[in-house]
Amino acid sequence: SRSALARAGRAGVHAAVVSAIFPSGSPSAGVPLGARRLGAWIRNGRTRVYALGGVNGRNAAQLTRTGAVGIAAIDGVLD
Repeated sequence: SRSALARAGRAGVHAAVVSAIFPSGSPSAGVPLGARRLGAWIRNGRTRVYALGGVNGRNAAQLTRTGAVGIAAIDGVLD
């Protein structure tokens, strides 16, 4: 959540993984944030963020302007 990311920044956490960014088949994914909301969270925080959840070769480029320092993917690398 946005508040968890803010708490992580205040606690000095070096990086966090935020998920799900895009629709995902993972049973734990939840409602996707979307790249625009992810970007807003990153701009308003202090913690480096890796984007996870539904990231694949078709949508990864949408993350380039969010400020995410990287992406994490499981099934997406196989797509």
